Amino acid sequence: MDPDFNLDDIKLEGVVFRNMEVPIGSFEELTLETILQGQGASIVPLTPGVYSLDGSAIISGISLNFEEDLYFKDAELHTVILNTLPLDMNFSVTALDAEGNVCQDVKVTLIAEKTPMIASGKKGQPSSNPVIIKLQCESRYTTLDGLRLDFSGKTGAGFEGEAPLPEEGITLTQVVLKMPEGFSVGK
Repeated sequence: MDPDFNLDDIKLEGVVFRNMEVPIGSFEELTLETILQGQGASIVPLTPGVYSLDGSAIISGISLNFEEDLYFKDAELHTVILNTLPLDMNFSVTALDAEGNVCQDVKVTLIAEKTPMIASGKKGQPSSNPVIIKLQCESRYTTLDGLRLDFSGKTGAGFEGEAPLPEEGITLTQVVLKMPEGFSVGK
């Protein structure tokens, strides 16, 4: 490859990519320790051996970093969420722009095989829930840059008395972005 070649010099105009399916890889596990370092996250003992957890995780930098307008009609983020916490976890998802503000032009729908909840698990025996995060762009251009995954949890049945450990957490695996109708860059 030419050493003077710079990917930043490439400019795409009026390009349409169709039937996109991009494997994104797996995200590092969000451990209880890292969750609690997040803004406003907390774990509270409700009664002896019963805990409550509230927090959020942000998947950012998913914009394609084009200087031109980006348009897509529909996109789907497919993933399997693994839970090693002894807590039943409930989830919701919000689309964010690069500044962390809610994207008003993107409608987000969460479709989960087992409702938007993932059962208690434990280290070495995680519970799992396949989910699809549907994104529908309602305007020509979107400021979408990331997703915020908000979650809350409570000690699950049969896990009373088991305190969550700092190394336990949640993991998003088998992450694939699908754009059935593709996306357009430029005018």
